[in-house]
Amino acid sequence: MKSEGRYIIDCAVGLFIYDTSGKLITGNENTRKINKVSRSPILDLYFTVELNITKTVKQRSFIVKMVLNDRIKNKSASSSHRVELGSVSKKQGDSI
Repeated sequence: MKSEGRYIIDCAVGLFIYDTSGKLITGNENTRKINKVSRSPILDLYFTVELNITKTVKQRSFIVKMVLNDRIKNKSASSSHRVELGSVSKKQGDSI
């Protein structure tokens, strides 16, 4: 949002963990809040979210979904990633 020559960002990040069947294990809609005011447009947002799965997730395979909510425009974007825990054996020729 632009107001009086300033650019305002008001976002919240939600983090959710699902089992492989899609059942919600745990989650929080306001894991991280991002509030910024700038005199120039902000084109990129960078943030980190720490996830301690040892206490909440017993499965070795699960899905992590992150949702970025723009609280000014009331819009959101999400990304989901499947996570497999355990040792991974590297085959010869695999790149790092």
